[in-house]
Amino acid sequence: MTWVTDDGRHEGYLVAEFADGVRANGISGGGVPPDRVIVATTYEGDLAETIPVPQHQTRPAGQVVGWRVMCQCYAPDGPMEPVGSWMSSGLLIRVPSPTLEDLPGRRVYAADDDVVDVDDRDDVDELGRQVWRTEHADRHTLLDQLDRAVDAEREARAETDRIAREARTAGSTWEQIGRAAGITRQAAHERWSAS
Repeated sequence: MTWVTDDGRHEGYLVAEFADGVRANGISGGGVPPDRVIVATTYEGDLAETIPVPQHQTRPAGQVVGWRVMCQCYAPDGPMEPVGSWMSSGLLIRVPSPTLEDLPGRRVYAADDDVVDVDDRDDVDELGRQVWRTEHADRHTLLDQLDRAVDAEREARAETDRIAREARTAGSTWEQIGRAAGITRQAAHERWSAS
């Protein structure tokens, strides 16, 4: 499963990880037994002449030590092409028994056959979504909002400056301009007299 922000700029998901840091590529099926995890895929065949045949490099699912929360990030106003990715700093740790599972502590149980699709479980999916939101997506949403607010503030300031200059040119006093801008006559004079 994946999680997507309302603006479509961030798509989060879980990826199985091995002790040496190698991660699954998120593909399952394709004739690969459920107790194996695909870590790389290459294709044989000429793309122009035939349908390429995937060749999967796999590792035993029993060697998966946990999952990372990942995100594919897209540009705000461009085509939906990835511009970056993000990975959680902490691992959702795989435990060997259901009795050791502690989701708030980020300890997850999954049988070997369920390692790739562990996020099919609603509770694990929600845990991954929560990590993704709090550590990445919500922060970017707030930073995007801040960026837009700063742009709006810059535009409003330029508009304020333009109107103040026009008011002065039209004969308004610094007292009147300052009162309309919510500042003193002297502050209005200092801000707009040079322009």
